[in-house]
Amino acid sequence: MPAMNATNGSQGGDEGIDLSMLFRSLWRRKWIVVICALLGAALALAAVSRQTPLYTAQSSLMLDPRSIRVMSDEAVISDPDLNDGLMESAVAVLRSNLLIEDVINSFEPEVLAPLDPVSAAPDAGDGLGARIKNGIDGLAQTIGLTWADAPEPVPAIEAMSAQDQRLRRLVAKIRSSIRVWRAGDSYVIMISVEMESPELAALIANRIASQYIDRSVRERSETARAAATWLGERTAELREQLETAEARVEEMRVTQLDEDGVSLEAISQQQLQLNTQLAVAQADTASATARYNQIERVMEDGGMTAAAELVTSPFVLSLRQELSNLERQDLDLASQFGPEYPERQRIAASIELTETSLVNEVRSIVSGLRNDVAVAQAREAVLRSSLATLEARHAAVSRASTDLRQLEREAESARKTYEEALSRFNETRTAEQFQNPDARLVERAVVPAGASAPRPKLFTVFGGIIGFSIGLVLAFLSAFMRRGFGLAHEVEHATGVRVLASLPAGRWRSRSRMLQDLVKDPYHVFAERVRQLRAVLGGPRGERAPRSVIVTSALSSEGKTSTALALALSEARSGKRTILLDLDTRRSPLQRELGLTGSYDLDAYLRGECDIQSAICPLPGLDFDLLTNIAPNRQSHQEITPSALRDLLDVLGETYDRVIIDAPPLLSVSETLTYCSEAQAVLVVVRHRATSAPALRDALKRLRDMQIEPVGLVLTMTDLREESIQYAAEQSYAYNS
Repeated sequence: MPAMNATNGSQGGDEGIDLSMLFRSLWRRKWIVVICALLGAALALAAVSRQTPLYTAQSSLMLDPRSIRVMSDEAVISDPDLNDGLMESAVAVLRSNLLIEDVINSFEPEVLAPLDPVSAAPDAGDGLGARIKNGIDGLAQTIGLTWADAPEPVPAIEAMSAQDQRLRRLVAKIRSSIRVWRAGDSYVIMISVEMESPELAALIANRIASQYIDRSVRERSETARAAATWLGERTAELREQLETAEARVEEMRVTQLDEDGVSLEAISQQQLQLNTQLAVAQADTASATARYNQIERVMEDGGMTAAAELVTSPFVLSLRQELSNLERQDLDLASQFGPEYPERQRIAASIELTETSLVNEVRSIVSGLRNDVAVAQAREAVLRSSLATLEARHAAVSRASTDLRQLEREAESARKTYEEALSRFNETRTAEQFQNPDARLVERAVVPAGASAPRPKLFTVFGGIIGFSIGLVLAFLSAFMRRGFGLAHEVEHATGVRVLASLPAGRWRSRSRMLQDLVKDPYHVFAERVRQLRAVLGGPRGERAPRSVIVTSALSSEGKTSTALALALSEARSGKRTILLDLDTRRSPLQRELGLTGSYDLDAYLRGECDIQSAICPLPGLDFDLLTNIAPNRQSHQEITPSALRDLLDVLGETYDRVIIDAPPLLSVSETLTYCSEAQAVLVVVRHRATSAPALRDALKRLRDMQIEPVGLVLTMTDLREESIQYAAEQSYAYNS
């Protein structure tokens, strides 16, 4: 049997979490959730109702990267290249104390008087209202509710004037009331102001935007003005430097003219002319020399006659023509006459005379060419000499002009710097008079028609949600962190002992009332479960049911007496002669609850003062008898020795078929172990969600130390809604006819 019980227990432990059972468990605790939700909503509504209404006004600015340029002023004031860093910087400027101070100074003092914490009316802190307020504040802080953000306290500094202290308090108040953020990825910056006065909220929101725009224009103008002033001073300095440099250049030029008599430019011009003349003379010399050398070579090779062919003189040409005619005439006569012919002799004399004249003329021309070469060479030599002299003079003048050229470069550099500075100065003066802000107002704040905070409905719903969440957590904790056992398989898994029956909790105010209801309604679910217990105790078919069954528990108040009474009633109603033996003599509550009277009881029988029939008390209408004490007796257990109990059970066994024994708790008294050793079957009662696992294990360990194995466990006062068997939830069961 122990092995089978352990198997059943492990199967029950592997079933896991039943969601439907979990839902039913939470549904049974729905009032925890409902009460927490209502309490959270009520606290939230109370917190909201005591808050001062706040109104939110909103304006917006757009940082505009576009600009209208009349003159370029990028070098003085550049337009912003809008990016994330610049947008965040603009947001920081809008929340800066400098801008807020400008906003405060733009108002009359009485306009912002309601914002000054010092001017606020003192709160009566000693009255009942203040104590209630402080209690609600503490409770709200405990559950996580906070009121509207209060301005940070500004410590008073004795060294500051009253005006500075007021300014500092107002800055802290306004800064805590404004919220500035960038609208998405756009160039728009939103400005939100939340205050108790709607008119003041709209006024401050608009004033912050306008002060930011005015401040940007003012700062750009001041920058341009400072740049113009600096450029003006710098231009004057550069003008003086330019005048000084030019005066030094002129002074150097005059000194050079006085010393050299001519300027470097004039010498350069003369040098250029001489170079040109020398080039022409060199060309003429080369041409004359080439012609003369050509004629000389022809004269050496062919004589004067051959040289005459190179001479282009008209006289030479005429002589050559005459010589040609004479030679043609002589040739014509030679075909008819001999050399002695007079005409041929005359022609020969003329030819000789003409050749002599031609040679003389050629010699004269060659002599002229020789003279031309000499003249050209002489002219070239003169030009070279003049050019050398001029170059020497140019070098001397050039060396003297080095300082002059340096001064001229300095003067030219000073002139360019001065002209650029003068141009930038003029542009800056113009930019100073024409400045555009880098932002413009795109939405003006209007006076809000309704309060933006607190929002009673939202806060109430939010408080209800928080309360609902807390209640749900409490319900979960109540469902999962309860002590003891909830279902039969949990007990079996923890102990290895099977649970024979689960007796549901009833709404009886006394045990006598329980017995009366079970008699009136024999098919009550409780009666059905007791019959189930009786059937299991009867064992399989063919086995003999135990005659004596002892009902005990680990601790008191676990339902063992009610279980014993119900089991006795069920046995009696089944036709068995049954008696309930009450051995819980230290309390013996049955006599009082059942209203029993008599002269003899169990103690009297054990002392031998009466027989067994006199000690037994019949119970009319219940069909079973009772043997108990009329009054509690702390010493009765000393008389109930093992042999006395054995004899008593033998005596009762002669008359009754079933003896149900109500024994004291195992862990409370020691005699129970003795009683259990004499009974044929032991039932241990376990109370639903009350008996702890350590206590039950300890009780079973004590029984097993006495080599007593209980026949099973009975789970009492169970919740039918927690069980997964559908028909167990019915309050009654009736058979159809």
